[in-house]
Amino acid sequence: MPAVTAAFWDDGGRLAAADPWATVLAHGARLVRFELMEDIGGALAEWWEDYEMTAEQAAFARSLFDRKMARPEAVVALTRVEVEWLKSTSEEPKQEGIAVCREKLAAVGILMP
Repeated sequence: MPAVTAAFWDDGGRLAAADPWATVLAHGARLVRFELMEDIGGALAEWWEDYEMTAEQAAFARSLFDRKMARPEAVVALTRVEVEWLKSTSEEPKQEGIAVCREKLAAVGILMP
């Protein structure tokens, strides 16, 4: 199980760390590698590959990302069509998969009715 043993933070537009960056990367920061990449398109492409997403899943994820980034403070609400599509893609037992999906999306300000 991964354990983060080095801390880093935003220091007014740039990241700062208490340890040398080699140590930070070796002890946990690599877990958020995609989130730290400056090239958003490249980060998303690597994320999709890492999670073995289909083209349709990747397009949906990009759509949510773009909608949220356009209005970061707003709550993004999924349409009924999007919710039904998500339900159709779940490999977990339907209720469990949907509950986890709803929880994860809510954490980033996306409402799944």
